[in-house]
Amino acid sequence: MQRYRTFWPILSVFVVSLIVRITYNLTAANGYFPKYDARLYEIIANSLIGPQHCFCLFSRIPTTSRAPLWPWIIAAIYSVMGPENIYPRLFLCVLGSGTCVLIYLLARELFSPRIALVTGLLAAVYVGMFLYDGWLFSESLYTFLSTALVYALFRLQRCLISSAKISGSKWSVFSELRRWQLVCGALVGLASLTRPNGPVLYGILLIWGGILLVCRLSSWQIMLRSLLIIICVSLVFILPWTYRNYYSAHESTLVATGMGEVLAGAYNDTVVVGNPETGPGYWVSRDKVVPALPEAQKKPHHDSYGYTAENEKQDVALAIHWMRTHVSELPALIGWHFIHMWQPYTLEPGLPIKEFPDRLASQIVWYLLYIMSIPVFLLAFAGLIATLRSRWVLLLPIYLMLGSTIAVNLALYANMRFRAPIEPLLVLLVGGLLWRCSQMRKAST
Repeated sequence: MQRYRTFWPILSVFVVSLIVRITYNLTAANGYFPKYDARLYEIIANSLIGPQHCFCLFSRIPTTSRAPLWPWIIAAIYSVMGPENIYPRLFLCVLGSGTCVLIYLLARELFSPRIALVTGLLAAVYVGMFLYDGWLFSESLYTFLSTALVYALFRLQRCLISSAKISGSKWSVFSELRRWQLVCGALVGLASLTRPNGPVLYGILLIWGGILLVCRLSSWQIMLRSLLIIICVSLVFILPWTYRNYYSAHESTLVATGMGEVLAGAYNDTVVVGNPETGPGYWVSRDKVVPALPEAQKKPHHDSYGYTAENEKQDVALAIHWMRTHVSELPALIGWHFIHMWQPYTLEPGLPIKEFPDRLASQIVWYLLYIMSIPVFLLAFAGLIATLRSRWVLLLPIYLMLGSTIAVNLALYANMRFRAPIEPLLVLLVGGLLWRCSQMRKAST
């Protein structure tokens, strides 16, 4: 009976989440055709399972322009189920439902089972958490991995803090610590292979460890050992791909190129003045950058044949030069990044709701974006304040993931899509507000 009571809320959250996501894919996203980045992932996947068996965008020419994990997953699905994009999207439905379950598990351990169920069901229906499960971008995969990392860090932190109080032999303490160290390392490695900026997660680990040491919540020997194990395990995943990049392109690229183009498109005169199509603060493609980039016509983007790590360095240098010569423009530009990050709508092309805007399901999703997003943001902020004093240690991994994602978006460029990794954490903070309100109600009665 106890096992049933523990299991049925998890199953309920998963089933509701899965129904919402499958319904979205079969209505608003019905007939979806991959475009833009999604199309590139599919091209690479087809090259992997095709006669050339190559991680290529162009015939038999290996590319380093894309992180490998998502194309490899698509290729694996296509090799089993056939080259229909509905199958990877159904995989994302399962993955997104798993993200909702992780939020339920976090809320259950942080707050209470009842609050956890409400929080998990909110995650299941919150549009910001299922919007990306209907296209072939890597957002849903990265969101799942980053949320799983937060949960694993939470469990590892709890082991570190209360290791002396864990019942049983020393071996049980050692095995639980080691288990979560290995899980954290694997998740950091997989997340780094999903997005080129995934290695930012190393910064989260170091700050997290430093805070626990300063607050004397862990011994430095155990913390140092934990960080070394996590980093070494993650490098087991990353370094083989780094070697492959060096072997293929004869240049050192940790995961993928692209950061130079991101910076060059985010810091230029066009972004400050405002692109007529989007307004100020939005990233622009290379052909719209003012002053014009060298060889912009020869290499229009980092996915082009012949774009190298040296081109990447040139783009980074140009962006840094622009920042140094336009220091007075930077505060306003970063302010625009912050505003765009919290907009409830998206200008992202290729989304099913943008491809099929006349469908009733697409219109419902659009309305939900406006109806649900702002209240969730406000309630999450209130939850952050409400839980800060009593739960800050337990919520430390959540705070660090929120802060790092916001910082990266401010530094690079932001829109709704780049907010995706913290959408589950915002829902979790809403649960924190509900928990705090319930505590205050109990105290007053």
